[in-house]
Amino acid sequence: MHLFFLDLVRLSVSSPRALRALRAFHYYPGYIALIFLASCFYFNSILYCIVLVLIYIFASPNHSRMDIENAKAQMRKGILEYCILSVLKKGEAYPSDLLSALKSAQLIVVEGTIYPILTRLKNEGLLNYRWEESTQGPPRKYYALTPEGKLFLKELSKTWNELSNAVKELTKP
Repeated sequence: MHLFFLDLVRLSVSSPRALRALRAFHYYPGYIALIFLASCFYFNSILYCIVLVLIYIFASPNHSRMDIENAKAQMRKGILEYCILSVLKKGEAYPSDLLSALKSAQLIVVEGTIYPILTRLKNEGLLNYRWEESTQGPPRKYYALTPEGKLFLKELSKTWNELSNAVKELTKP
């Protein structure tokens, strides 16, 4: 169905403005495509606009898949801080130990994600670190919870339990 509308537009739309709008639907979800669509409404005939609206409607499922992936990523980011603090509750850890613990829990995270979080938590006074010499390279930085970090984690745990229970209640069959 989607290809039918693309062919229809290629055959019936020849203005550069309408073709830019068509490309915008493919490459840019949301507002940018709507801005181009509005310019088509202003500068082109109604037929072009109707065809572009139909393309936008039928092209939306492709963007909704990207939105799902984005939503998943945002959910993971939202709980990552809590998970890191929870791992550190068991004792101090080196960042690669944290990554391994997260990976074993099916929460895949890369180093480039974890270091800014550790720095932010340290700057907020929730973590501290110590340096330890390594026999296999540069010194290692081991992170641990501060007393303030333990209190913060306790509050996060309480909030997580409340949210988890609420979501379970709302998503019951």
